[in-house]
Amino acid sequence: MCFNFDRPLELDDNLPDIVRGDSGKLRQILVNLLDNAIKFTAEGEVYLQVTPDSEAGNSNIRFEVRDTGIGIAVDKQDLLFQSFTQIDSSNTRRYGGSGLGLAISKKLVLLMRGQLFVQSELGKGARFWFHIPLPVEADKEKADHFYRQARSLSGRMVAIPMPELSQKSCYALLAEDNPVNQYVVKAMLDKLGISVDVVSNGHEAILALARRRYDILLLDLQMPLLDGFETIRLVRSNTNANFNRTIPAIAVTADAFSETREACIQAGMNDCLVKPFRMHDLSSIVKKWLPEDIANN
Repeated sequence: MCFNFDRPLELDDNLPDIVRGDSGKLRQILVNLLDNAIKFTAEGEVYLQVTPDSEAGNSNIRFEVRDTGIGIAVDKQDLLFQSFTQIDSSNTRRYGGSGLGLAISKKLVLLMRGQLFVQSELGKGARFWFHIPLPVEADKEKADHFYRQARSLSGRMVAIPMPELSQKSCYALLAEDNPVNQYVVKAMLDKLGISVDVVSNGHEAILALARRRYDILLLDLQMPLLDGFETIRLVRSNTNANFNRTIPAIAVTADAFSETREACIQAGMNDCLVKPFRMHDLSSIVKKWLPEDIANN
C-alpha cells in the first residue's frame, strides 16, 4: 500500500471549541468509515474533513471521508447500507470483511438525528459524508474546567494516561485482518505490558493456538477465510485439540447492538469489545478475563 498523508485531516477554523454529543457513537462512525476507506484503497489518499454545516442547521457539524480507492458502481450504492451485503464477493477475498461497518454507521447516524450520504464512481474512489446536530457547550468556563485534564498542549487532542496492567508473563493472541487495527491494538497491548502475537484470520488463529499456550484471545468478527464466530465455535467444540479450549475469548467488533453481543456469547465468546475503544476499555476487559494468578501478579 502507498498513501499520501500530507493532509489526511482538515479541521475548519470555524469549528466550535466544545460541543455536546455522544462521543462514543461519533467515534465509532468515523472509525467505521475510515476503516472501510483504508481497506478499499490500495494506494492514493484517505482524507477526513470536519466543518460546520450551516445549511443543515446552526448546531450541525459535517464530517466527510474521501478516498481514491476502487469506488462503487452507481447502481450498487443502494445496497451499501444493508447489513451483511457484499456488493462484489471477490472483494471479500481480496480485501476481507463484508462492509457491515457501513450499515452500523448508518444506524448510528440516524440515532444521533443525522443523515449519511455517499457519492462514488467505479474505479474513481468514494466520498461518504454525514451531518449531525452537536450543540455548542454554552457554559465554557465549566467545560474548560472539566476538560482541562484531558487536553493536550494543542487544545485539540485528548490525551489521558492510563496505568499499565504490568503483566510480565501474559500472552495474548489477536486475530484481526486489518493492518491498521493490528498496529493499533498491538501498540495498546504492548503499552499494557502484554506480549501479543498477531494473525490475520481464524484459520491462522487455530494454528497459533496449537503452537503455544495463550492467556487470552481477541477475535475480530469480520475476517476472511474463517471469521470470529466460526473460529470460536471450532475452539470450543474441538475435543481432540491440543490447545486450551477454555481460553478467555473476547469478540472485537464494530457492531454495538445487543443482538450481536448475544450472538457472540452464544457462539462461545466470553465478552465483547466494541470498536473504536480506548486504552482503558481494553485494559479493563483484559484484566477482567485474565486468570487470577496473572491478573493479580
